[in-house]
Amino acid sequence: NTSSRYGTVDGKTVLERIDDAAYTWWGNDWRMPTVNEFRELHNNCDWVWTTQESINGYLVKSKVNENSIFLPAAGYYGRNYDRTEVIYMGEKGAYWSSNLYLTETLCGYVCFFDSTLYSPDEYTERIICLPVRPVSDN
Repeated sequence: NTSSRYGTVDGKTVLERIDDAAYTWWGNDWRMPTVNEFRELHNNCDWVWTTQESINGYLVKSKVNENSIFLPAAGYYGRNYDRTEVIYMGEKGAYWSSNLYLTETLCGYVCFFDSTLYSPDEYTERIICLPVRPVSDN
């Protein structure tokens, strides 16, 4: 938190391991990606909307080597007609980064996409339940 209107200011702008969902669930070799890593994917990869095993999403292929990843359009957990459920599954995707959105500290950076666009540095309130796409430096 970098704003006193949201409580105690700790000055942190990147998740520590104790707060990192990827580290917590997958262990020492894993972490959440940074917003700059999502920007790198945006700038250095071709994004192809496709379907793999009946799941829509983007096949993200490196322009410099043979590496690729698939980012499913997993939707997100949200309110829909007074029910809390996963919405937009198969239509939209948004994955958390480990970075705080500095202009509005209630928010964090996300990589957002649908079948017509992809943006590596959108932001949303940190209370929203979004998927995590873990990365490893090993």
